[in-house]
Amino acid sequence: MSNAWVAQVGGDPRQRAREIGRAHSTFIATHALTALGGGIRDVVAQSWQRSSAAHVEDAGDPPVTLTDDDLTSYRSATRSRR
Repeated sequence: MSNAWVAQVGGDPRQRAREIGRAHSTFIATHALTALGGGIRDVVAQSWQRSSAAHVEDAGDPPVTLTDDDLTSYRSATRSRR
C-alpha cells in the first residue's frame, strides 16, 4: 500500500526533478492541473492550487491583507489564544 505523503522517485531522481519542474512551470503559466497530463501526486497538485488561490508568488511573499489597526487587533487576538 502506498502513502500519498511519500514520493516515489523511480529510477532517475534528476529526471523526475526535471519532470516536476516542467509540470510546476506549466501550472504557474496556466493555473490548470489538466494541462499537467498526470504524473504529479494529488497532495502536490493540491498544494500548488492552495498556493495559487492564496496568491503566493513563486519567489515572494503573499500579499499583506492586514495593516495598522487590523494587524494589531489580529495579533492581540492570536496572542490571547495561546
